[in-house]
Amino acid sequence: MDESEVFGKMKSELLKAGGIFDHVNDELIYKADFGLYYNLIINVLSLAYQALPKKPASLRFTYVDNLLTNASTIKDGDLYCITINTGLVYLLERLFNAMLCNPRVFSVVGNAKDEKPHDKIDICFYKSVAFFINKMQAA
Repeated sequence: MDESEVFGKMKSELLKAGGIFDHVNDELIYKADFGLYYNLIINVLSLAYQALPKKPASLRFTYVDNLLTNASTIKDGDLYCITINTGLVYLLERLFNAMLCNPRVFSVVGNAKDEKPHDKIDICFYKSVAFFINKMQAA
């Protein structure tokens, strides 16, 4: 089932939330951020999907055109959609910019003994996402 079919079945719920935000054709300065987060989320969901014992027919992600900082899930039968409001991307961008403009942050950047192995963090994160999706299926 392609994106338009999945989102078509969930159209009324998506419209109530603010409508689908087309981050690919958006002219805002945050376009790169939307693309970066979109790709990361798609990768996380595809890895979490592989860890699910009971796989849904479709698991999709989209942005909702809403400035509130929120995320939600929509379920229609065996179709699942995870949405993130555009306000959350703006908040993350402002948060990272505020953190990186603080000179005290740079005193710990690049300190090897403070770093954690990347693969261990990813495995725990993917398992957490798979656990969340399992809970969503049970609801």
